[in-house]
Amino acid sequence: MIRWAVVVLCLLGDAQAAPPTVRLMLEAPAGCPDRAWVAARVAQQLGRPGVTTDSERIAVVQVSPAGAGWVAQLRLDGAARRLTTQQPDCRGLLDAVALALAVALDPIRALAGGPGPDPVAPAAAEAVQVQAAAPAPQPVAPTPAARPEVIRASRGAANGTLWARAGGALSVGETPGDWGLGAAVGVGWRGQALSAVAGLRWVAPSALGVRGGAVEADLWAVDAAGCVQALPPLGLCAVVAGGVQRAAGVDFARTQAVVAPWLAAGGRGELRLPLVDGLEGVVTGD
Repeated sequence: MIRWAVVVLCLLGDAQAAPPTVRLMLEAPAGCPDRAWVAARVAQQLGRPGVTTDSERIAVVQVSPAGAGWVAQLRLDGAARRLTTQQPDCRGLLDAVALALAVALDPIRALAGGPGPDPVAPAAAEAVQVQAAAPAPQPVAPTPAARPEVIRASRGAANGTLWARAGGALSVGETPGDWGLGAAVGVGWRGQALSAVAGLRWVAPSALGVRGGAVEADLWAVDAAGCVQALPPLGLCAVVAGGVQRAAGVDFARTQAVVAPWLAAGGRGELRLPLVDGLEGVVTGD
């Protein structure tokens, strides 16, 4: 049994809610780009402001000399990253920091629509190395850094976004005939790399002619899936689904209706296509 579902509109959180942002605390020696420069580079990557002064998420960046080059310590959401370069100019290093912040806020938009490295120092961007560092205590900040941060557009989902979607579905092999059309709705949560979704799907009645009459059936299904963002905008999911299929004979001398429950498990692939702020198209195949 193969099902392809084309979900034409996916509403992320509230279309009127503010997109995710971060408050930047930057410590860098004189001569390095300042906070406003990094904020401008993040805005260029995202196509919108990403660094604000009132965000509940706090990013701490500390830049210091390291031999002939520079090192930057980036802390965000309880994780730490170490970026290094052997270039004498620290501009390329902070350009890499800006890209890392943009990806943390919106990986699809940052990787698909960003303007690329700062043209002032193209060689420096190529020389930046990124290393994961062990979690370290957060420095003293104006607000407690240890409590769970909340993205404003998430309606209260810690470190992620709540969303709802509705669209159409193309089904192959689930009802009589070669294919069927239906509708699907769902709700879910999405973090930076993981997501979860629960949905309801209906495949409209279709008929298959047989000797002496026809068989007509429709299908109702609910499913739950856990997904990982394998390579933005592509995702891979594990799915568990169940429901009922209703069938009846048509034009027979004796008509009988049957309702049969079913249960299935498998995989899902999904492709996310940004449309406008708060809306995206999603194509999934189960």
